[in-house]
Amino acid sequence: MIKFFADLFGDYGDLFFSLSNRQLIVEILVRELSNHSSSEQITTSYLSLLELILRTRMITFETCTRISDMQICLETYRLADECLDENRFIINEILRANTWLKIANNEQ
Repeated sequence: MIKFFADLFGDYGDLFFSLSNRQLIVEILVRELSNHSSSEQITTSYLSLLELILRTRMITFETCTRISDMQICLETYRLADECLDENRFIINEILRANTWLKIANNEQ
């Protein structure tokens, strides 16, 4: 299912998904990320899909419904010793492109 959404967002996301659809998918992704470890391979798929959705710039500080949950999750993953290198790379890309997700006192 993740591959299906990733393919849609990669090619046709702007055509098929409204802001509310994207918000719902982001909420589900954040919940799933919170339920998994940064060392699990499934998190790479979740993070990749999250990055694709955020890349469209429809989800912003003003439209994101789970900012604090997403910030905490991304920061916890990023700082975890066991975080997969690929996951850390995706998280750093998400934070670089979406500065509104950085936790103020941990910006680097």
